[in-house]
Amino acid sequence: MEQLLLAIDYMHKKRIIHRDIKLDNILISSIEEDEMQFAVRIADFGLSTVMPLGKDKLFERCGTPCYVAPEILRGEGYNTKCDIFSLGSLLFNLITGRFLFRGANKIEILQHNKVCNLSQIDEYLGHVSNTCKDLIKLMLQANPAKRPSAKEALSHLWFKSN
Repeated sequence: MEQLLLAIDYMHKKRIIHRDIKLDNILISSIEEDEMQFAVRIADFGLSTVMPLGKDKLFERCGTPCYVAPEILRGEGYNTKCDIFSLGSLLFNLITGRFLFRGANKIEILQHNKVCNLSQIDEYLGHVSNTCKDLIKLMLQANPAKRPSAKEALSHLWFKSN
């Protein structure tokens, strides 16, 4: 997660928003065959865009169900914080083995994603440290103004304690 946040922080400093962070777009390669060292890369920039100077929000709807930030689905406009929500959803997915939102079909999943009711996530995070839970919940804030930037997320206690 640290490598992903570092990459997203770099992109956001360049005003690049990925808009489709999901498991399928994360590549992992071994640095040393005998060691547990990996390089993590973000792939598929097909939906990425550069935030135009003078604009503070974009309105084009795009992304993948479960990972897309709710403000995109609500048509409220979004900025770089949409990628933070996607990383929070990805972290939840990696830790629990579950998708953040479930439904019988894509439309139902997108509706849950749009509403962004996260009251159920505690039951799936029971085995996770309190600092990890806190980071996930911060990254998954429905209100993007309450979400940390990538740089702020990197300074979270969870990274310092691991």
